[in-house]
Amino acid sequence: MSPQLSFVHGWGFHAGMWEALCSNLNGLGSMHFYGPHFVNGGPATEQKIPEDTICVGFSLGVPWLLKHGPKRMKALISIAGFDHRKVPEAQQAIHEIKSGLERNPRAQMRAFWARSGIRAFASPDDLDIPGLKQGLEWMQEWDMRLEREELACPILALAAQDDQVVLAGATELTWGKYNLEWLETGGHALPLTQPTWCAEQIQRFVKQYVS
Repeated sequence: MSPQLSFVHGWGFHAGMWEALCSNLNGLGSMHFYGPHFVNGGPATEQKIPEDTICVGFSLGVPWLLKHGPKRMKALISIAGFDHRKVPEAQQAIHEIKSGLERNPRAQMRAFWARSGIRAFASPDDLDIPGLKQGLEWMQEWDMRLEREELACPILALAAQDDQVVLAGATELTWGKYNLEWLETGGHALPLTQPTWCAEQIQRFVKQYVS
């Protein structure tokens, strides 16, 4: 029986961000979408992720999975993800985004998407400002290092050396002892900028490590 893949998008995105990546997975398994609401659009998200699924998270989707996902995962795949943002540099960056969101939400989101390596992801009218503010609070507060350490499943991390949101050094500290695959360029939003490469890495990992 083919596996189930559960995808969770990151802050400032909706589940439509997975479209190109999923189209390159060539029937790897059934695909389902979960996660919080930050912008309108995209396919509908489901509520509760079942046990023994392959969990794929992008950026904030990774700590969201560690907090709200199943206790028993078949595998965890992080794309530009993290387990905490407690270091001073990350906290300062979040504070600056919060301030920008208060002053001019449209300009702040355009700047964030550009820093992620893409053009505007959604229309300014589709922004869920309370949802975006809540997501920033989570990033300031959540520390999921213990939950990550306690995972008893294969782990793959995909990242770009030129990611300006989750820097390479932080990625190496978090995921260096697991299966960590680097791309030289691609920025933060790898599922959108490098969907074929992401799909190839996921297929290879699932075939090798997930029964």
